[in-house]
Amino acid sequence: MVNIIRISLIAALLSGCVTTNSQISRIKDTQEKTIDIEAKENARIEYVFSEDIAIIKALERLYGGMFDIAKNFLQYKKENGKPTLDGFYIWIIKRVWYRDMFDNGDKFKIGQDMIDNRFNDKDYIEIKKNYELIQKIGVYEK
Repeated sequence: MVNIIRISLIAALLSGCVTTNSQISRIKDTQEKTIDIEAKENARIEYVFSEDIAIIKALERLYGGMFDIAKNFLQYKKENGKPTLDGFYIWIIKRVWYRDMFDNGDKFKIGQDMIDNRFNDKDYIEIKKNYELIQKIGVYEK
């Protein structure tokens, strides 16, 4: 009787370990698939907007993956006919970084001051340099 209980306990423990290992491998597979899907989506966006890739790359050099630049650019391009670096930067300020302030009417005009003074902002200056450099060396094809 005791042996049957021991065998049952060992079987239960082993089945739990096997289940845990399979769950961990499923989680890893799901994470890898998610990363792969995101990479493919960004590649598709870059391909579709290859003429504007310098805008995306200029911001990615400064911010990396802090926010999804390619997806935001896709949305910006849908809303605006001819995208520009300056227009995209203003769009990001209004729609991504300080959305709450602009949605509430920008009562104190802080957001508008940020937009008006962007040419003195060190991040904007860096993005502009990146953009001009990428265009000059022709990293993307027209």
